[in-house]
Amino acid sequence: GEASACIELAETQFRADLAEFVELVEGGAAPSVDAKLRWKRNIAFEVQLATRAVDTLMAASGAGGLYTTLPLQRLFRDVRASAARIALTWDVQAAAYGQHALGVPLQAGMLL
Repeated sequence: GEASACIELAETQFRADLAEFVELVEGGAAPSVDAKLRWKRNIAFEVQLATRAVDTLMAASGAGGLYTTLPLQRLFRDVRASAARIALTWDVQAAAYGQHALGVPLQAGMLL
């Protein structure tokens, strides 16, 4: 139940952000810095939710979840590898969003 809730919430937010992005682009507008940072924050949190879902399933599967013949171990590795990318790292994206929300200038080199 917890794993499915994490995935459903992540997917719902992802689809909402994607719809907002598509509407903006189809309207000929460019995303604001606010929108970009919010989307980056959201996708990083969605990855956290996916990681939590897979971790929950791994814990419930016991040692058997590590067998290379089962897809769960591959999902575990894939979600962990994805979460390690700087663009999807919660601490980085949450901090950038928070700083901007508080009026702190963005750090040099921040990819928007």
